[in-house]
Amino acid sequence: MSTINDDGLTATSDNSGSVFSHSLQYAEMGYEVSPLVPGQKRPATKNGCNNATTDLESIERWGEEHPDANIGIKAGTDVLILDIDNKDGKSGTDDLERIRNRSGRLFFYIQRV
Repeated sequence: MSTINDDGLTATSDNSGSVFSHSLQYAEMGYEVSPLVPGQKRPATKNGCNNATTDLESIERWGEEHPDANIGIKAGTDVLILDIDNKDGKSGTDDLERIRNRSGRLFFYIQRV
């Protein structure tokens, strides 16, 4: 069983301690979600982002099948995902700060491909 608490911010379920439990919250907000392999950005389901849904029963089932899963949010016309990595000794976060500090503002130009 899952609920969205009165504060609208906290999702709870039988696996409420998991990262994936927050996927219920995203689904309630209208975002299609799917499980990702724990610690990775790779889909945990056969059809990947094509399995993304807002159906709470499906999401709860995934939470039981993949309790340690990361959350994938399906990008689309209303969702832009900016993935900033900090790895291999390089800091994407620091790079963004340097860009912001030069102009005082941070702009992104996004081109659909």
